Amino acid sequence: MSLEGRRHRSCTGKVKHLDWWTANEAIRDLTRRGRVEGRMNAYHCRFCLTFHIGHTRRQPERQSMNDADIEAMSRAKGLTAPRVTPAELRDNIVHTTIVKHIAESGQVLRWAVLTTRSGFAVTGRPSASVSSENDDVEIGERVAIDNATAELWPLMGYALRERLAREPIAHVKDNNQPGWLNIVETAPHVTLPVGTPLFGG
Repeated sequence: MSLEGRRHRSCTGKVKHLDWWTANEAIRDLTRRGRVEGRMNAYHCRFCLTFHIGHTRRQPERQSMNDADIEAMSRAKGLTAPRVTPAELRDNIVHTTIVKHIAESGQVLRWAVLTTRSGFAVTGRPSASVSSENDDVEIGERVAIDNATAELWPLMGYALRERLAREPIAHVKDNNQPGWLNIVETAPHVTLPVGTPLFGG
C-alpha cells in the first residue's frame, strides 16, 4: 500500500484526540452508547501526530484476567516465591482521596490519590468522559482508583526486589521435594587460573 493510501486509511477523516487516555475514553463512551461493533483501540498517528481510534484486527478470543484470577492461577501452579499479592497491595493502602476538577468545557476529571503505610502517595491518570453528560460519580471514581492502583503495583514490586537483593540468603526450590523451599547460603563465584594450588604448601 502506498504512503498516501496508508494516510487515507489511518488518518484522513478520523477524529483527532490529543492523548492516549482521551482516545480510550472515547472508545468507552461509544461502547456505553452501543455504537461499537467489534474491538477498537487507540493508536498514535504518524501523519498528524495525534491519536485516533479504530477497529483492531481480528485475533483469537482470550479471556481477560483480573488480579484475583492471576493470583489464583499462580498458587495453583505452585508459583509462591516472593511476590506482591493483591491482598498485600490492598493492605498497603491506608487512605484514598478523590480529587475532582471541572474544566472550562464542563468536562469532569477525577484523580485518585492513594496513601500507603509509609506515607508515600500515588496517583494515576484521571478518569474523564468525552461528553460531560455521561459523567457518573461511581464509574469515574472507580476508574480513577484502578488507574492509581496500576501505578502502585510496579512501585511495590521494585521495593520487594530491593529488599530481596539485600538479603544474604536465597530461596531455592528443591526438585526432590515439590512444594518445599530450601534456604541456601549464597557465596561469590571465583574463577582460578589453571594450576593454582587450592591449599598452602
